[in-house]
Amino acid sequence: MQPEGNEQTSRDQPPNASTQGEELIGGEALALRLPPDLRSVSRGRAKLAEIARAWACPGHLLDDARVVLSELMSNGVLHARTEMRVVISRRGKGLRLEVHDESPAPPLPPPTLVEGTVSLLDEPIQLELMGPRFPPAATGRGLSIVSALASAWGWYPEAGGGKIVWAELGTVETDDHRAGRGSSERHAHVMRPVRVVAAPLRLVRESEDHFDDLFRELQMASLGGQGDGARPDARQVVARLAPLAEHVKGRLAPMREPVRRAIWEAVRRGDRLIDLNLLADAGMPSVFEMFAELLTESALGARRGFLLTEPPSGEVVAWRQWLRNEMESQIAGRPPRACPFPVSSVGTVQTGPSWERLDAARKDAVSQLRSLLAGKPSHRGGAGTLPVRPGFAEDELMVHALGRIVAFLGARRAVLCLLADDNVTVNFGASLGFRNEVADYWEAVSVSADLPSSEVIRTGRPALFRTFAELDERYPIFLSTPSESDPALACVPLVAGEGLAVGCLVLGFPKARDFSRREVTFLTQLATEVASYLTTWGRQDAAERSAARHHALADACRALSLAENTDELVRVLVEATVSLVSEGASVHLLGNGALRYLTTYHRDPTWVVEAAELLRKRLGNGTDMVVECARTGQPSVLQFFPEEVIVASAADDDEAARFRRLAIGSTGVFPVRNDGRLLGVLSFSNSVGRFISDEDLSFVERLADQAGGALARLGF
Repeated sequence: MQPEGNEQTSRDQPPNASTQGEELIGGEALALRLPPDLRSVSRGRAKLAEIARAWACPGHLLDDARVVLSELMSNGVLHARTEMRVVISRRGKGLRLEVHDESPAPPLPPPTLVEGTVSLLDEPIQLELMGPRFPPAATGRGLSIVSALASAWGWYPEAGGGKIVWAELGTVETDDHRAGRGSSERHAHVMRPVRVVAAPLRLVRESEDHFDDLFRELQMASLGGQGDGARPDARQVVARLAPLAEHVKGRLAPMREPVRRAIWEAVRRGDRLIDLNLLADAGMPSVFEMFAELLTESALGARRGFLLTEPPSGEVVAWRQWLRNEMESQIAGRPPRACPFPVSSVGTVQTGPSWERLDAARKDAVSQLRSLLAGKPSHRGGAGTLPVRPGFAEDELMVHALGRIVAFLGARRAVLCLLADDNVTVNFGASLGFRNEVADYWEAVSVSADLPSSEVIRTGRPALFRTFAELDERYPIFLSTPSESDPALACVPLVAGEGLAVGCLVLGFPKARDFSRREVTFLTQLATEVASYLTTWGRQDAAERSAARHHALADACRALSLAENTDELVRVLVEATVSLVSEGASVHLLGNGALRYLTTYHRDPTWVVEAAELLRKRLGNGTDMVVECARTGQPSVLQFFPEEVIVASAADDDEAARFRRLAIGSTGVFPVRNDGRLLGVLSFSNSVGRFISDEDLSFVERLADQAGGALARLGF
């Protein structure tokens, strides 16, 4: 069958088709007839590279096409088991790949795997669902990779029998009768910052070392291990996984380099935790899918004896899954969360008997604390822009509650360490028995600090130290910093609501002691009551503030609807955005097909001049968020704006310096529309440490919609 899109002859001719089994089709296509052998996959990839270079295809397009062709041909070899006709053709600026075989059976769809709970020390359940043998691509998951990399793909039966599986790369438009069979589109995106907070160095190193070992083994086997003496199954594993590993390594290379540098610097300093600032594009989830496929199948291959690289530990598997979820979450505009894995590999603390098995005295103590905390906090913070968590030193009720807890337990002192709204800072809160010198020194620390309070908040697991020696060995920092001399220490997470720790309760005891299972349960119950108090009043504060903001939003929408001209409307829009959502806001409008900067408003007037000059200058930058929003019509959010983003996006040193002076934290853009027509872009930003919430975005959407209607009313 002659592929579409070859009616016109290109000036760039493919190589001469002199090899037996090759056939030139016009000037823009080449067909290969290949036997159902995995060696045919390598031949097909090599011919693809040859012809794509002759056509001057971009390197990234060729890289993706090589992986896609491998997946399509591997499926043909392993399932159809008939002679294949591979057609490589030009499709505009892209490529079209077709694999014809004589089997009428459709390609296998990606499987639906049974979901199940996976602990930090369990292998993913899907490893056991792939059958007794290890047939590469037999699960159909390879087609997920095809879908992720291709502009479009699908299959259809041939009139004389058999079928054609096809994929297009670097194209957007497809024929209607084929587009419905399965397609995906990829576009260029602005690079997104990803911040990995408090990653344990041991897990990062183990994960990186395992991938390097696996890649080296596959590379060596691919180059020299395909002889006749090798087991057929082993050859299939290498033929399937080697190109996938090569592609994954290439796509992840820009991210792995800063990780390696961070590892080296952390080792040099003797750190056990590292923070990573990375850059990723919005297409990275497809790479994660390929990476997961590679690791899952290589682990199963090692278990079958086909590979020498041992599968990673269950904790490394869980770390990689968490990292993938965290990166995808941040690419989608969510704030970063601290890594929940412990610094060192330690046994899980046994919480012991349940509430029902606590004795009457302990149950009564918990009930007393609950009754005490049923009252309102005496201070709930000032009327700031962000909700202020109760429970700091000025909350007399919480101090009274800590006094009860200390009395219940025979402790010497207690403090609440609370996670701030920036998800990064841990504040020294309400306390009893601590010297001012100690309280001042530890007033605010990072959640990524190698400290017991930070680790308990990150992991949600208690940390118990029975003696001075245990504490000093685990956290030697206390040997050289202001601290209290407590022979025994208990740090218990404050967990309520969504299951995330909002802080921890730290208790110091006057003499060395052990902690029984029943005592750990009791400590956990007391901490739960404190956490419930904090979250209950935190939610009430948030509800009151939200109600006030909704009233203000209604007033702003009325003002927008009454605006008499564009200048007044834009002024109301930016002032309302700053009042309700952010610290600064700007508006660009589209006129005669061009994007035009209008105005900026900020609580700090000195900020406006710098920001306005920067916004005007960046209108020609295709990677700017405002320009991207005007091109795609899609909103986007960056929850932090690190140095890596400044370096990557600034056109010159002067522009980078302006970014640094502005000290931008979170920032976002939202389209202004009317009846689907894009009229402009509303951008907004905050200083470092303040995130953009879902409610903020809903307010921005309402303001943008109201402004779009008002602009249309004014004839814009």
